[in-house]
Amino acid sequence: MTRFLIAFFLLLTQDTLQVKVSLVTVPVQVTDSRGRDVRGLKVEDFALYDDGRRQKIEFFSEAPQPITLGILLDRSVSMKYNDKISRAKEAALVLARAPLEGSEFFYIEFDDGVKVAMDFTSDRRRMESAIRDTKLGGGTSLYDAVIRGVELSTKAQLAQQVLVIISDGTDQHSLRRLADALKVVRESKVQVYAIGYFSGTEEEMFRKAGTRIELIDGTIVDNPRVVLQKIAQDSGAASFFPRSDRELVKAVEEITRDVRTQYTLAFYPQSSDDKYHELRVTVPSGRYNVRARPGYAPGS
Repeated sequence: MTRFLIAFFLLLTQDTLQVKVSLVTVPVQVTDSRGRDVRGLKVEDFALYDDGRRQKIEFFSEAPQPITLGILLDRSVSMKYNDKISRAKEAALVLARAPLEGSEFFYIEFDDGVKVAMDFTSDRRRMESAIRDTKLGGGTSLYDAVIRGVELSTKAQLAQQVLVIISDGTDQHSLRRLADALKVVRESKVQVYAIGYFSGTEEEMFRKAGTRIELIDGTIVDNPRVVLQKIAQDSGAASFFPRSDRELVKAVEEITRDVRTQYTLAFYPQSSDDKYHELRVTVPSGRYNVRARPGYAPGS
């Protein structure tokens, strides 16, 4: 009898742990037709679908949450133009000051290499110091930086995890490909906001070009505007392409407001496989724009 009780207790414990580990958190942004945040919705206003099957929402909150915030700052030599590096650092400092108390941070700077300049910390002053100490470097390895940022986020202690990229360049130095970065982003729970800090001429050229562009030396590379849009979209976040200092400030304000005004939904998936599952969140009761990550991989 004693052995049976012990075995039953162990089995019950394992099942409970498995359920806790598999909880999937989904930050959701709801806006009206004019782009204004919609507040005051209740859990019963939402419908959440996993591969087309409606799921029971086990956790719901509209209150701002402490977050894990990782900032990825491009320090490539092109950021020297018009002293963009200084304004990018100022934007990063504003981002670091915005999250609620109890949040945690890390900071990655990248050029033709990737450096974790500040590992996990809850001390904003240390984070700010690391940002201020950033110096100009060489090329651009955006994909490697994104992958490193997502990998670091797996150590997070908080359910809501956010990366913010500030970059002005085309990736020519990463060891990994865009497809690798997108796969890692899609299978993670991280929201990746992107700020493409291009010059006015570059922004117009990238906006009109296709998925690939040709550089002056004839090298064919991924269109950085399309890259940043895709990374953000696949994570359920947003991308911004400011053409002035004023628009850069506005982009940072929108990101900080976005993170603070999201609803948080969570559910237990029916499967623990490693396959990519399609997610869809709707608000059937109103004509709203609903943004959430388009999928997840339970076992990743």
